[in-house]
Amino acid sequence: MSSAVPGSFQVDPTERIRLMLSATIVTVGGRDWTGRDLVTAGALSGRWHTLEADLARGLASLEDWTPPREPVKAALRDFRYARRLISADEFSDWLRQRGLTQAELLGAIKRRLAHQHDSGTRAGDHAGQRPGALAALPAEAVYTRALLDCAEWLIDRILCLADGSTQQVEPAELELLLERERELMAFEAIAETDGDRRTRAELLLAASAAYDARVAAVCSAKAISKLLQHHALDWLRFELIGFACPAAGAAAEVAALLREGTPPELIAEVSGVPAEQLRLYLEEAPTAIQGWLGGAVPGAVIGPVVDQDTHRTWLVRTRQSPDSEDPSIAERARAQVVEEDMRRRRAGKVKWHERH
Repeated sequence: MSSAVPGSFQVDPTERIRLMLSATIVTVGGRDWTGRDLVTAGALSGRWHTLEADLARGLASLEDWTPPREPVKAALRDFRYARRLISADEFSDWLRQRGLTQAELLGAIKRRLAHQHDSGTRAGDHAGQRPGALAALPAEAVYTRALLDCAEWLIDRILCLADGSTQQVEPAELELLLERERELMAFEAIAETDGDRRTRAELLLAASAAYDARVAAVCSAKAISKLLQHHALDWLRFELIGFACPAAGAAAEVAALLREGTPPELIAEVSGVPAEQLRLYLEEAPTAIQGWLGGAVPGAVIGPVVDQDTHRTWLVRTRQSPDSEDPSIAERARAQVVEEDMRRRRAGKVKWHERH
């Protein structure tokens, strides 16, 4: 494959994307699933539309601002270390397995940095970016993990369909999915019959319905109640007001004022130390204060605690036990019940191919 950078036309852009679409990404449910299948999965889940929109915005942002060399190098280093690609040979092999070049990967990094620089304010019609975006799509899909996300979404739904569940697909749903797929840039590189497209779309719609039915079945009131009992302590939710002081003396004074009942707003005004509003679960709290926080009631003051060169103090505003009537707790519980069920289903049934 050419080492041309994203957006160059030494290689037909549609040929670049076809290589990714034809590659087997994962094997599950007795079938190999390719990048082409993941486009439909991404169209149904919305993940592929997000991928393409972010890619176009990144290209547009690069027209106004080019990331400095050092942040690009740092992002590439973080990317390699996160995947344990320490040696040059390991990195080269990783790229080769995915049909990518380092220049293409760097292009994806630069687009992400440029997009972050303009805070995502570039929006609207990106039709002018379409040729370059199509050529850059494979690197973008891998770098952003969108290909992996689409595959993981598909895996759970195919495994639910493998139970033998029969799900009726509404014609209107099928036509909507086919239309959403036609909107994608990747669709330009797809060469197949309408019948093949419909067969795949019907299968994934049925799989999605099977997954929804499984979620409804496992997320019973009994299962949610049992999980909340298990997490009665670590899912305690607190609203805190925190102060971060550079000196131990200042932190001790803040803690003393809080214990005397001085309003945090007044402390912030007098001391010049901003008061930070925090909302977190016990399991998310700093390890150093979890023991104290677990027994704390509203009005309690925790700290000061040394965190590197900073001295932190917290005022407990509220404490709430996990309750299934709380929407955020209920959603948290449902997500964990589903994940545990799917983890058991995935065990020994998924084979990844080194393309994502």
